[in-house]
Order: sequence, then C-alpha cells, then structure tokens
Amino acid sequence: TIWLNQALAQTEAGADILDVNVGLPEIDESEMMVRTVKASRHHRCPLQLDSTDPKVLEGALRVYCGKAIVNSVNGEDQIMDAILPLVKKYGAAVVGLTLDQNGIPHAAQDRLAVARHIWTRPCPTASAGRTCISTASPSPSPPSRKEPPRPWRPCGGSTASWD
Repeated sequence: TIWLNQALAQTEAGADILDVNVGLPEIDESEMMVRTVKASRHHRCPLQLDSTDPKVLEGALRVYCGKAIVNSVNGEDQIMDAILPLVKKYGAAVVGLTLDQNGIPHAAQDRLAVARHIWTRPCPTASAGRTCISTASPSPSPPSRKEPPRPWRPCGGSTASWD
C-alpha cells in the first residue's frame, strides 16, 4: 500500500507516467516487480518498468495490463539483444537512452548516431530486415487524465506481430 499511496500522490501532483524501479540490495527484484505491477492494476497511470534485467522485465510485462513502457534501453548491443525482443513480444513502448559502452557522447551527432543504432537494431529473433521497434500508435492522441489508459493488449497476452 505504500507504493499505491505514492502512486496516488504523484498522479494527483500531475504525473502522467509512473516509473517503477524496485531494484534494491538483498531483495528478489523479479518478485517485487511483479507484485508492484499487480498491485497497480486498478491505477489509471501507465507504468514505466525500470530494470536492465530481462528476467525482471519479462515477469512484469507478462502480468501488466495495457501498454507498458520499458525504461531503459541504451546503445549497447548486449542490452538491446536482451531487452528489445521482450519489447516486441509484449507490445511495449521503449525509452532509448543515447549512451553506449563508451558512455554519453559529448557531440549531438554522436548521440544521434546512438539513437539511430537503437532505432534500426534488427531483432535477434525476427526474420531478416525486421526490427524490434514499431512506430505504430494505437491511439491518435493521449488519453485525458480523467480516463484510464486504453488497454492496448489483453492482460497477460500479446498482440505484437513481426510485420
């Protein structure tokens, strides 16, 4: 209930998205993330699942109702290979950070190169030429705060495809 109280306070203060990061030393991050996602089922604000552990993300995505946001992917090939297939599989949105194994580039054109690398990354489980990131938007405009977010996929299922 502490999380739900925080979520309510943040949305009342104007938050449109709630970042959920439960990684702390000596806790089972997978179990805690799933419990937190399940506890938020009746909350109207979309969740941004914040973990670099693919097992944690997959457990949360599996139980999330609606279109989740995965935070965060960066330009490291190893991270993208692990997380982007989950983004595609569960139809999630993704936050791409313009940094890579060399850190945050100083020049804008170098950051743009990292962003392009993320955007065009082929999905390791897809057929040739197909990417993990889709630009399809199920809603032409964002929902108002008075309405719950639209469930863009069934709870526990996926409408993602490789087209």
